[in-house]
Amino acid sequence: ERLTDEIEAAAGAVLKEVEAAGGAVTAIEKGVPQRWIAESAYRTEREIARGIQPKVGVNVYADEADADPSTPALFQLDEGTAERQIARTAKRVALRDERSHAAAIAALDAVAREGGNVMPPLLVAARAGATVGEMSGVFRSAFGEFREPNPW
Repeated sequence: ERLTDEIEAAAGAVLKEVEAAGGAVTAIEKGVPQRWIAESAYRTEREIARGIQPKVGVNVYADEADADPSTPALFQLDEGTAERQIARTAKRVALRDERSHAAAIAALDAVAREGGNVMPPLLVAARAGATVGEMSGVFRSAFGEFREPNPW
């Protein structure tokens, strides 16, 4: 019961802060939740660095071989990955039926602007060979693009 009461009190404090900021939308526009997340992440990383909060493989149960700074395990990038993906996408775009692709993109745009269920036309567009970038462009055009406010 005590833990439930603590959670309830913390949730109530959050709701009061959101209310004081002018509501959820205004709070988001002011960057309030973003600030909370950033502050929480900062506190967590400080606690991990100090050993207060355990993180497996970092400050507890860390393998001694991993701790040797002379042999860091670095990610090795395959230089050809980007070129292969570009070629695959270009081939897919070249093989698609442009008429069905254009119709599918137009239908997706119309439904998005009307506020309807975009999932069915999204599937049609994908099956017609639309790329994720093209479908995302439709959404950016219809809905705009969110710019996260600076929380400080």
